[in-house]
Amino acid sequence: MELKKILMGIVVNVPPLYNLQVYSFYRRQFKRYLQMHHIPNVSQKGEKEYLSKWGGAFYAKIEPYSYRLFTRYTDSANIVPENIGRCFLETKLNPVAMRPVYEDKNMFPYFIGRDVVPATILCRMNGGPLLDGNFQPATNDIKAYFDNRTPLIIKPSVGSSSGQGIHLFTWSEKEGAYISQKDNSRLTKEFLMSYNANFVLQKAVEQHKDIARYNPTSVNTLRIAVYRSWKDEKPHVLASIMRVGKTGAFVDNAHAGGVFVSINAENGKVGEKLFDQYGMTTSSWNGLDYAGNDFYIPHWEEIKEFVCNASKKIIHHRLFAFDICLNADAKPMLIEYNLNSFSYWLFMFTGQNPLGNYTDEIIEFCRTRERRS
Repeated sequence: MELKKILMGIVVNVPPLYNLQVYSFYRRQFKRYLQMHHIPNVSQKGEKEYLSKWGGAFYAKIEPYSYRLFTRYTDSANIVPENIGRCFLETKLNPVAMRPVYEDKNMFPYFIGRDVVPATILCRMNGGPLLDGNFQPATNDIKAYFDNRTPLIIKPSVGSSSGQGIHLFTWSEKEGAYISQKDNSRLTKEFLMSYNANFVLQKAVEQHKDIARYNPTSVNTLRIAVYRSWKDEKPHVLASIMRVGKTGAFVDNAHAGGVFVSINAENGKVGEKLFDQYGMTTSSWNGLDYAGNDFYIPHWEEIKEFVCNASKKIIHHRLFAFDICLNADAKPMLIEYNLNSFSYWLFMFTGQNPLGNYTDEIIEFCRTRERRS
């Protein structure tokens, strides 16, 4: 019996290999950030208690480097270890086995609603034939689906991130075809069949004029974190940012050269500092000065209501990172939602708590399920 207890203790306290790999990745990343920001890589006040809180809750090793970095940006109680978020919080709040169908962008109209996602022109699933927006076989003449005016966006519908693989197609009168702004490819059936085994081709959304002013060439998405409480099933907006592309770019994410800025989750106020993917700051972007600004996201209450209602339809999961745009008619539209790789660092750089006021509740929920498993 004593030997059994010892062996159980060893098994419980040694993280799986995947967790160690994730730990190592973020250790390297945040050590690099410390160097880039010229922050001394030494123990900070409260670090011991921080490591004990998170490590003790999940029997996992916590790297201290993100704590040493983000204490410069947000209150220490708000810092979430990325390896804990990826390996424990997300896997318990959003069960891995229940993710695949929910994460397929072709299924968004069925889960969230056809009228609140960009209109599907053509799609493909699991390497099958081309399908139309109703999942019916497409005709051989795909030009029949185009009106030769509306810009089109194509993206992988499964397993994509950070804007990878996205093309913006616009109609060229000279070429008599849709041409990719990324690499000048023509939008043909041959292109579609070689593009990806899983994709969605959609009408590009015309964004609201008050959002377009930040950059008219990219859809400047609103990343909104939502948690649906396990205690009362009510959804809560935790934190929010806006991503802004650089002038001329049609994607907005930080890994593609864009920046992000905080949005006050209570009133929609836009922050005064913009951040790149490394946390470097500026107060001016695309010729617009954010310092001392009086910028607000229009229709903010409607946007929050939209994401909260959407979270109720993704019933197997509880933690969401929604990417939303506001269209020209001031209607919130779903671009996508994320059930993993939550990117807590986005919110912490902007001084926000990525888990809002629910950190302890979430820890309790995830710790209980981790011990059961």
